[in-house]
Amino acid sequence: MQYRKLELMSSNPEEEVTTMSSENERESEQEGESKDKKRDRASAQEKQSASFKLTKFFTAIDDFFDAAIYRFKRQSSPNATRYNLQLGRRLFHFSNGAVVATMYNLFLEHRQVVYALGLVASLLYLIEQIRLAYPEIAGKFRWFSNFLLRAEEEIKESAAVPYSMALLLTILSFPKVVAVIAIYTLAFADPMSAIIGILYGKRKIARNKTLEGSLAFFVTTLTVCLLVLLTTYDGFYWAIIKVSVMVALFSSMIELLPIRIDDNLTIPLSTAIIAWIFCAMAGLPL
Repeated sequence: MQYRKLELMSSNPEEEVTTMSSENERESEQEGESKDKKRDRASAQEKQSASFKLTKFFTAIDDFFDAAIYRFKRQSSPNATRYNLQLGRRLFHFSNGAVVATMYNLFLEHRQVVYALGLVASLLYLIEQIRLAYPEIAGKFRWFSNFLLRAEEEIKESAAVPYSMALLLTILSFPKVVAVIAIYTLAFADPMSAIIGILYGKRKIARNKTLEGSLAFFVTTLTVCLLVLLTTYDGFYWAIIKVSVMVALFSSMIELLPIRIDDNLTIPLSTAIIAWIFCAMAGLPL
């Protein structure tokens, strides 16, 4: 009996050790499972957070474009005036002048450009007369005219007629390099000054004119003159710089004058006259 008791007593520590080790294993397994669950929960939360941020990002982009489209439609409505941005009209203005000047400068002869512009000007005038005389026909193209016409042009000729006439008169009346400078100035400087003046103009220096818009006109005209003259003449660098500065300065000053004539006419014709005078004074061959 004593031996058996001793045997039982001696076996108990092993069972206790085994029991304790199994309990420790279970605890470690539970801890491991709880860590895995925490990890999974944290990963799920991160995924949800990333998904939420991504959804928020795309929603912000969608709201931005919706607001931009709304502003664009509002600026391009039939009630738009010269104080509205009207980007569709500005882009149309820019592209037409740029195409005509580039084609004349690089590809077409004087006679070809005159014939083409004469035809375009005649067609535009005819279309404008039909639009004004038959508003029921013009109403079918309201979706298009809203992007190009201002409120006052609903009842009178649009600026497209004097614009095309100005291009034709400039090419007919002036030497090629001078005409190219004038048309590029109309195409680039005029819409650029309007956009900068509307968006950032704060300092008024004349009626409906701001310092910021006039500076944009000056810089754009200066750039146009430099590029056209430098690609036309070899050498004459100092003369080209002086001519470009003077043309940009005087054209910007004339653009500030409160003339009651469409600036689509006054800008290219006045710029061409100024460029012709200063090119001749600088001895540039025309």
